[in-house]
Amino acid sequence: MILSALTLGGNREAGYVRRTLLIGGALCLAGGAGPISGWMLLQNVAVLGYAVALPIAAGLLARLFMSTAPVSTS
Repeated sequence: MILSALTLGGNREAGYVRRTLLIGGALCLAGGAGPISGWMLLQNVAVLGYAVALPIAAGLLARLFMSTAPVSTS
């Protein structure tokens, strides 16, 4: 999610999507500390990234794609 956030640029709507993807990606990476540390409750942070932030980002991204005009190559 973090790398996909870096591909978005432009207007304010893209900024919302970018921030949501960055937050979700950071939560998923932070949740990786659970198995590493042996304290599995930290893994719930990753669940927030996948179960909350990713669907929100997908909805915002769909709305952004619907409002953007296609670019013709000719």
